[in-house]
Amino acid sequence: MRFSKYFVMALAVFVLIPAVCVAAHTPLFSHDNSTLQTAFAINDSAKSWAVYANLPSTGAAAYYKFQMDAGGDIDITLLSPSDPSESHFLPIFVLMVPGSLSANPVPSFVEMPTGYGTIVVHGVNPGKATFEPFSPGWFYQLGNLTLTAPVTGTYYIAVYDQNNTGNFGLPVGYIEGYTIPEILMLPYEIQLVFVWEGQNAFIVLLPLILSMALGGSLVYWRTMKGKNPKGNLSKWIAAFGGLAFIGYAGINSYQMLLALTKMGWDSGAFVSMLFIILPLALGIISLRYALRQTMRKAIYHRIELVAIGAIGLMLWTGLYIGPALLILAAILIPFGHKHS
Repeated sequence: MRFSKYFVMALAVFVLIPAVCVAAHTPLFSHDNSTLQTAFAINDSAKSWAVYANLPSTGAAAYYKFQMDAGGDIDITLLSPSDPSESHFLPIFVLMVPGSLSANPVPSFVEMPTGYGTIVVHGVNPGKATFEPFSPGWFYQLGNLTLTAPVTGTYYIAVYDQNNTGNFGLPVGYIEGYTIPEILMLPYEIQLVFVWEGQNAFIVLLPLILSMALGGSLVYWRTMKGKNPKGNLSKWIAAFGGLAFIGYAGINSYQMLLALTKMGWDSGAFVSMLFIILPLALGIISLRYALRQTMRKAIYHRIELVAIGAIGLMLWTGLYIGPALLILAAILIPFGHKHS
């Protein structure tokens, strides 16, 4: 069993963490950008970002801006979580190019800076959703534009729909990867993405809430029978940390199944399954410490619990609760030669 435990940790450290650090967009959430003057700034336009936003009105646009050097690659995608066949939401985006002579027509309410040309990309119903495996979900890709920047300067994007309102996404850039601070923000931001998809925040968190409530009741029932964690505070905290990981596996399971019901089977689900199996394994390892009698040196338990917490953070699993509780449990292990 000890070999399998270390195998799970090694798989996370050497395979999954490097994979997720280079294989997905970094989320951004725009707001208060309904005028050209308040355009949402996208820094480092080569980096792969995914801006999540909402169009609340048919007579207004959402504005974005980024800096580009001449010869740089511009890559912009427009997507939506809603099925255009049902919502009829097919937004349009306009790329405003400094010094360009092209002037594709845009509605009068779309603000244009002086001396800019336009490239208009109309949203098109793709007919089928695309599966997102890393944070299980779906989206409809409505349009894409790639080109080489003709001049150095500030470029603007305006997104609008003259007929309908709804949520949209705007992935830009092409260099995928996360920094450590961005990874640490992902558990929170992924919950915002689920809400952006149109889900209820409470329903999204329900598997984790049930896991901790029902699992905590079972742990308490064990203590009434004189079994671990009994009065050991470290083990109690580790038990709830493990239940948080198991609950997060439940969140990912629900999100994967929800996405697949909208679009049918997709091979990307095998990737999603890894992000179900791993938090489940971390939860089981944590519960084994919390519920079983052991006679190992305390230092081994401390290292193990801290490692589980750190892996959970780097793989954005446990929604902060699991990693934080496991690290706290490590700190609270009584000092001494042996710990049971």
